[in-house]
Amino acid sequence: MSRQNVRQAFAQSLRSVAALKTVFDAEPKIVQGQDMPAAYVAITRSEEKRIANQQRMITYTVEARVGAAYPTPKSEDAQTQFDAVLDAVVAQIRTDKTLGGKVLRSGERIRVEVAEPAVDQQTTALFAVVETDVDELINGA
Repeated sequence: MSRQNVRQAFAQSLRSVAALKTVFDAEPKIVQGQDMPAAYVAITRSEEKRIANQQRMITYTVEARVGAAYPTPKSEDAQTQFDAVLDAVVAQIRTDKTLGGKVLRSGERIRVEVAEPAVDQQTTALFAVVETDVDELINGA
């Protein structure tokens, strides 16, 4: 498998989250309001080590970067809606432990970091990063 395949497998798993309208394999140039809540996949780190004579394990740090904009009069309502989206993303990561059988394991550690909301008189925009590790085994020296 490769970084690209891990990214695609993770994105495919996120597409099972009904709370997300759009999932991109990588960062899009622009996301339209009708496509939100949306997420894209980023691989921010990888580490490789030998674990057996002819096997190596690669651990990828993979992020679902989730964003939404809600035209609600109260930002508290937007936060409640966004929390439900994040809970659904985390639940999917917990459930799909091998990304459809494509990796050794995924979701052993999950970290969620939510940014400060951007609020104006009509819209509350929210952004969060849901991070996990994805491990794959490869044959090689």
